[in-house]
Amino acid sequence: MKSNKILIALLILFVLVSVSLGVYICYDKFFSKENKIVDENVDENKIVTEELNINSGLVRNLYSLVESDYRCFNNVTETSNFDIEAKDIPYETKFIMVVQIMLESDKNNLACNDLDITKYFDINLLPSIGCGDNYYNVATNKFENNNKSTAWTTLLKEDSIRVRMNQIFGEDNYKRVDSIHSGSKDYVYIEEEKGYALFDIPAGGTCDSHTNELIKAIKSNNQIVITVKKVFEATTLETETYNYTFTYNYTFTYNDADKSYYLTNISSKKDV
Repeated sequence: MKSNKILIALLILFVLVSVSLGVYICYDKFFSKENKIVDENVDENKIVTEELNINSGLVRNLYSLVESDYRCFNNVTETSNFDIEAKDIPYETKFIMVVQIMLESDKNNLACNDLDITKYFDINLLPSIGCGDNYYNVATNKFENNNKSTAWTTLLKEDSIRVRMNQIFGEDNYKRVDSIHSGSKDYVYIEEEKGYALFDIPAGGTCDSHTNELIKAIKSNNQIVITVKKVFEATTLETETYNYTFTYNYTFTYNDADKSYYLTNISSKKDV
């Protein structure tokens, strides 16, 4: 008799649990469906921001792509306020940005006198053209240096430039050009060597030198903004030296297709 009562109690408990579970499932599936969709939409649109460790591998790798202390990048590193999308940066400027972060392993030595220099420069300009630290001697028709040793210049490997360009700006950004001019430098494409040889030409202007300091890195959803302080040094005609500081923000955006970050924006603002 007692065992029957226990069995009946267990059956009643089982029925109650089953009914309760069924009610919960129905409510969750039908009645709360609309609320769930709303909650999911809110989560998708929510901006999640965090400050990253500036010594982390990810931040250091991204910073290395824009770290150069090169004196001027046309409208990218200059003493003015600006805001530019990476897609709008002139190709010549992108090229120089790449050149400034290239490693020694990206370069070769090239004997200046192995080149037919008249293929690349007007013969009347040759006396003012330098190949590396060597200058053209009209009398001997050769590039020479004070030590009378072999005249060398730097050759930047085309494949390395392509790789670095794609690391910064994304795939298919590199394109071959005959030459790139920057300040007192000319980078001339040498077909036989599959690279760009460095030549010195009469300077077309000067820029103020500067130093970089990585300040912070902020991640917001699919973007990382790296903040760099640049201190420019200038000298007046009276040889008085003064400094002025700009804050640069480099925005890198995550690309789902290849799981990489690419530079998408640079902005600059003078510190007050």
